[in-house]
Amino acid sequence: MMNKKGKREWDYYAQIIVDEYKEIILSSYITQNPTDHFELIPSIEQLENNLRGIYEEMPHNFQFRADNGYSTDEKYYIS
Repeated sequence: MMNKKGKREWDYYAQIIVDEYKEIILSSYITQNPTDHFELIPSIEQLENNLRGIYEEMPHNFQFRADNGYSTDEKYYIS
């Protein structure tokens, strides 16, 4: 990625999902995408994969809260 001085540099951005009640990290990964616009769905998919290794049957009552950085003009519906 080009920085402000026009030089190439490696930039990485962390994405994490935290259980608000238990305060533990449930999912994390690194991306080179400088905005969060398209990272919510991959984050949730990784969370589901992580939880499948723990639970025999997936819980059905998930609630998500994301900041405005994840907002786009496109509408996503998660089932």
